[in-house]
Amino acid sequence: MSVRTATQALRFAYLSTRALWEKTLDLLLAPRNLEISELTISPPFCAKCFAHFDGIVHESQTCPNCREMHWKFRKARAAYPMIGDIRNAIINFKYHSQYWLRVPLSEVLYQAYIEHYSHTSYIAIVPIPLSVRRRYWRGFNQASELARLLAKKIRVPYRNWLIRCKDTPKQARLSRKQRIRNVRNIFEYIGPNLKYGGEILLVDDVLTTGSTASSCAEVLLQAGATAVDVLTITRA
Repeated sequence: MSVRTATQALRFAYLSTRALWEKTLDLLLAPRNLEISELTISPPFCAKCFAHFDGIVHESQTCPNCREMHWKFRKARAAYPMIGDIRNAIINFKYHSQYWLRVPLSEVLYQAYIEHYSHTSYIAIVPIPLSVRRRYWRGFNQASELARLLAKKIRVPYRNWLIRCKDTPKQARLSRKQRIRNVRNIFEYIGPNLKYGGEILLVDDVLTTGSTASSCAEVLLQAGATAVDVLTITRA
């Protein structure tokens, strides 16, 4: 057995053991609360991407970035700005093996859903996918974990209808223009034929420029979706 194969086998064994351990803890321990000191996002904000407006805005409008980019999603909404306690929770969930945080974070996502989307009838909740390599090293896709729990809570089907066809640099390290180029033509639809249309809710943990969400929404619309909305925990 090569060193690479042995490393991969150990990695898979570790991830399987960790997943089993986390599920056991979920059964034995009550869900832990998440302390958040920040205020939720309040008006005025962009009607499209949810970016906050400075100053006084008396009517609903889109920001200059959205008017320029023509994003494919109908609208995006989030619970909190990407700062403070909620930012630390997301980082600990994604990068520091605090897998239990998916439960309280999904509750934050649920509250945002109730506020912004509870009157919309969705045919599916779809997570934004990770690359195979990134999911392999992280052990899970945070968007999938959050979307699955949200779907169960609101009784809308959870569907993994998107895959990422190629690995790309992390969006957080790129400029706005680089982010847009970075996610072009990297997602593929693998779901059924949506010949009857239907609205879809796209879920992730953070919305930054909107380029990744728009690229995913475009693929879903091409597959036959009537409209795609975006829901995230935070808006960067």
